[in-house]
Amino acid sequence: MTTKTPSDIEIAQAATLRPIADVAGDLGLQSDELIAFGTTKAKVKLEAIASRERKAKLVLVTGISPTAAGEGKSTVSVGVTQALRKLGKNAVVC
Repeated sequence: MTTKTPSDIEIAQAATLRPIADVAGDLGLQSDELIAFGTTKAKVKLEAIASRERKAKLVLVTGISPTAAGEGKSTVSVGVTQALRKLGKNAVVC
């Protein structure tokens, strides 16, 4: 017997979203440094970025063609971010 692999939309709809204030707190941001769009999305105010010491690294993931398995830029970006967080790094994917 084979099991059906859930589709991307089924996986996304089953996800439990964290409040954006909790995510921002993990990154050292205060709620007043955000422009909230509901409880699960926000923009970071430019003043919050400008007031911090710049010690960040940027990992840019690009590609021009999809893979047959459908593992592309988004999958790689999420995987790299999860791996960095597992190593104790302060990482976020946008």
